[in-house]
Amino acid sequence: HWKNNPMDLVRYLRGPRKFEQVEGVFRDMIQWRKESRADYILEGEYIPPKTLLYYIPSAVLRGLDKDGDPIYLERCGAMDGVGCRDIGKEKIMKHIVYLRELAKRGDWIHEYERKQGRPPRQVTIIIDLQGLSSRHMKSGVIPLFREIVQINQAKYTGMAKRIILLRAPTVFQVLWNIAKHFFPPEGRKLMVFTGPNDYMQTLDKYVDREVLPPCICKEGRGGAVSCLPQNYTGGLIPKNAEEVIPDEDWIVAMRNPGKPKQEHKRKALQLTAVSARANDNQFMSLQSVCLAEYSNVRVLAGFQHPQWNDEFE
Repeated sequence: HWKNNPMDLVRYLRGPRKFEQVEGVFRDMIQWRKESRADYILEGEYIPPKTLLYYIPSAVLRGLDKDGDPIYLERCGAMDGVGCRDIGKEKIMKHIVYLRELAKRGDWIHEYERKQGRPPRQVTIIIDLQGLSSRHMKSGVIPLFREIVQINQAKYTGMAKRIILLRAPTVFQVLWNIAKHFFPPEGRKLMVFTGPNDYMQTLDKYVDREVLPPCICKEGRGGAVSCLPQNYTGGLIPKNAEEVIPDEDWIVAMRNPGKPKQEHKRKALQLTAVSARANDNQFMSLQSVCLAEYSNVRVLAGFQHPQWNDEFE
């Protein structure tokens, strides 16, 4: 499987699991990708609903943290937990996988590699809790959140460098007494907690204010990378959301199944190749071979998989 590459393996080894558990978790992840068709979700098999694009504020920011690593901002407090619950767990989980795949394989990575000279390794994750209320404790909302956390931990592990929980209101203490059990101890060690009054002093240690969107601070001029959702407002989801949400250019682009997505097919191979070139010049000394000399080359050439087809061609 194309995910069986050095960078993803290292992320799992660096993740919260014990060393002896990593292989089983990694194999489970690959099996899950096959069964859920996560490899194909960016290839036009999934058309995201306008409602979820507009009302789930979750994206990679255009700017970087002070270490030169990406920033992922998710505004949980601004999300309508009850509205998401009513849409249905299966639809929400499908959309969450779609967002995670865009964050891991989206076109923004090319620009990052061009400027930084390396692929993304780890991410500063900012979870904005402003707006959290008793509404988020309604029946069915917390179990939905738990499933999202489990997907992040088991299927996209090892990406977080730190997790900053921003602007936690008073009600967060009640929710955290439940939610903290969703995270392993190693994961909780990555978390930095801030209240509604001291959060900017904490953010200043890790990110420059201008890379943040205006909804986080008044000095903010930032926003999401172009291939991810651009609306960070969130809010309550209206019953007729699909009809009233404006057809903004970014929504049309993300919902266009005819847009060529060949770049996604090569993403993992490119990341692995960049890592190999940067860290092991010995690859340059390997002798070339003729594939025609190998009896199994016909099997390889007939192997239909979106990550490899173009390479064989």
